[in-house]
Amino acid sequence: MRPKVFVIDDQPEISTVIKMYLGHSYEINYYKSGRQALEELTKGNLPDIILSDIKMPEYDGYDVLKNLKVAKKLCNIPVMMISNLEASKERLNCIDAGACDYIEKPFTSRELKTKIDAHLFTTCTHSTS
Repeated sequence: MRPKVFVIDDQPEISTVIKMYLGHSYEINYYKSGRQALEELTKGNLPDIILSDIKMPEYDGYDVLKNLKVAKKLCNIPVMMISNLEASKERLNCIDAGACDYIEKPFTSRELKTKIDAHLFTTCTHSTS
């Protein structure tokens, strides 16, 4: 079974690029808002890792992180933030908020896959029980 990746981004073209880069190795589920992804998570559909944009309408990436970190069944899901915001400042803000990593747009397929693999296969993944 392929690892499940949730992609949360209000720009559908990002999901298309990620599916093109990773679709052969991972099951990709796309959500256009943090609220939509959180609703799916509360139904019990849990990914192995989440890739979330920072700047989105409704619930932004920080709102997603905040909600995950306070929920017992969701707090151990690794979250990688993806953004085109200034990397040095945002990287620290994301890590402080609980993200496992930060990747700056535009990114390469190799960079994205290497970072996802590092978080999936070198750290403990979440418990589904």
